[in-house]
Amino acid sequence: MEVLKRRLEKKLKIKLFFSYPYKLQSQFNQSLKGPSKSVIYQIPCSCKETYVGQTKVGIDNRMKQHSKAINDNENNSNSEMVKHFQEKKFQCLFDTNDAFIIEEEKDYW
Repeated sequence: MEVLKRRLEKKLKIKLFFSYPYKLQSQFNQSLKGPSKSVIYQIPCSCKETYVGQTKVGIDNRMKQHSKAINDNENNSNSEMVKHFQEKKFQCLFDTNDAFIIEEEKDYW
């Protein structure tokens, strides 16, 4: 959402703000709060690329796993986020705090 906001601001030369109770952002994504287990989520990178992932372990646990993988920065990591970080010579940053849920499977068993 933040990427879309910046693009619109730049293209239209305007400043967008989100305000309560009708946040535009709430129409596009869901909060990471709650007991969601099976979700598809998105994490923006500072280089304007985006990581899209899926988890069945819960979004909070998955964000912790991503943060640990990025902080550990292992050369043989199978994390696409770590590989991207290394390929870009550590110029990029994925902020798991900016992640949001794209889709949630409510009846996952």
